[in-house]
Amino acid sequence: MKNKKGFTLIELIVALSIAMMLTVAIMNISISSINADSKSTFKAIATNIAREGIEVILNIRDSNWIMSDYWDNGLCLESENICEDTTAILIFNTSNNTWQLDFGSDNNTENIDSCSINEQCIIYKDLGNKSLTQSRTELDDLYYEKTFFNRLVTIEVIDENHRKIISEVLWNERGEEYKIKLERDIYDWR
Repeated sequence: MKNKKGFTLIELIVALSIAMMLTVAIMNISISSINADSKSTFKAIATNIAREGIEVILNIRDSNWIMSDYWDNGLCLESENICEDTTAILIFNTSNNTWQLDFGSDNNTENIDSCSINEQCIIYKDLGNKSLTQSRTELDDLYYEKTFFNRLVTIEVIDENHRKIISEVLWNERGEEYKIKLERDIYDWR
């Protein structure tokens, strides 16, 4: 029997196959890690946008108290002292640094899904001061940039002294739709 040195063709093919499988496995793990990182980044941003929606409503309530106004003034679209519409987008006024609730005049903001389909609750980034705002009409792309996110805030009337704030954010990433929903109860405790 001869003592052969070196590899046979079969050994070479087996070794290359194992090396390729390891390379593919490492690439799949890397791609999965990058996708997971991207999802967690967008989820963190969406959570903060939803949190901002709640904070805006709390700020309006607190400002009403400071001005000795009704605590829930402006937290719904009223008709004859009855809340007709309680879903709104949040518009940031850069000239006086205040937030305004836009309840709209149609049913396109009934829920976050219809709102995003009709492009009524898109969040824009102000390219000048980097603040976020919303608009029912498309903003000038010289000054504003569309983001991936849509936000809708609902203020449910529970009773005379109790409201539930629901801030929802929806975004699409790689063809998949994601939602974040935060809730907070507020009261007239004065």
